[in-house]
Amino acid sequence: MYSKTILLGLGLLLLMSFSANDHSIDSNTIKITITGVKNSKGQVMIGLYKSAHGFPDFDRAYKTGAVKSNLSDITFSFEGVKNGSYAIAVFQDENENDQLDKNVFGIPKEKYGFSNNKFGKTGPPKFNEVKFNVTSDSKNELVIHLK
Repeated sequence: MYSKTILLGLGLLLLMSFSANDHSIDSNTIKITITGVKNSKGQVMIGLYKSAHGFPDFDRAYKTGAVKSNLSDITFSFEGVKNGSYAIAVFQDENENDQLDKNVFGIPKEKYGFSNNKFGKTGPPKFNEVKFNVTSDSKNELVIHLK
């Protein structure tokens, strides 16, 4: 009887520890500071991506956000992010049409940026070039400079 009580108690402690760990991986916050905004027109659009699939198409982002443009640094946070690898794409949507405007050659007419401040030579960078790790024991803070 005594050994069954101990085993039951240990089982409950183990279950509680798994439950506590699961909660911590869902409660990460990614804080982003965006610099280099061109003017106060429109808004700054931010997309968070979990994989290369859909990156950097804003409509296919895992999570999105928007902040009114201004000439000072902009901060934005994604909350409730699980541990894992992510990438961020940002652009200043000056005319608020919810897309990155490009010229006839496909070159962006609005300012943009990516996590790790990497830029592609003939197009956007690859997901693997801009991905970063989110963990519950790190700050999870990024600075993205718009180009």
